[in-house]
Amino acid sequence: MQNSNIKTSTNDESAFFSGLKAVLWAVLITLGAFLVLSLLLAYTKISEDLIPVLSLVVKIISSVICGFFLGSRVGKNGFISGLLSGGAFGLLLILAGFLSEGGSVSAVKALLTMLETALGGAFGGVLGVNSGSGKTSRKRR
Repeated sequence: MQNSNIKTSTNDESAFFSGLKAVLWAVLITLGAFLVLSLLLAYTKISEDLIPVLSLVVKIISSVICGFFLGSRVGKNGFISGLLSGGAFGLLLILAGFLSEGGSVSAVKALLTMLETALGGAFGGVLGVNSGSGKTSRKRR
C-alpha cells in the first residue's frame, strides 16, 4: 500500500526548475546577441555610441523572453513569476558586471538593471500566461 502523503514531484519543484530554465535561456540569448553585436561593431561602421542603447534592448528582450518562458510553463501568476525570473536574470547581470568591473558596481546602475529586467520579465510572464501554450492552458469552448 502506497502512502498518499509522499509526493515524488511537486508543482513548486517544477516551477523552480522552469524558472532556472527561463533564466538560462535569457543568459544564452543575451550572450548570443552580445556576440552578434560585438561582431557587427568590429566589422561594420556602426558607431560605438550605440552600445548602451543596444545593451538595454538586449537586456529587455532577454528578460521578456525569460518571463514568457516561465509564464507559459507555470500557466498562472504570470506577472509575479515573470517579475521573479526577470529579477533573477537581473541579479546575474549585476553579478557579471561586478566581476568584470573589478568588484565595483554603481548602485544606481544596479537598481536600473533590476528595474529593467524585472519589469521586462513581468511583461513577458503576462504574455506567457495569456499565450495559451502552457501546461495549464484553458480549453476553448
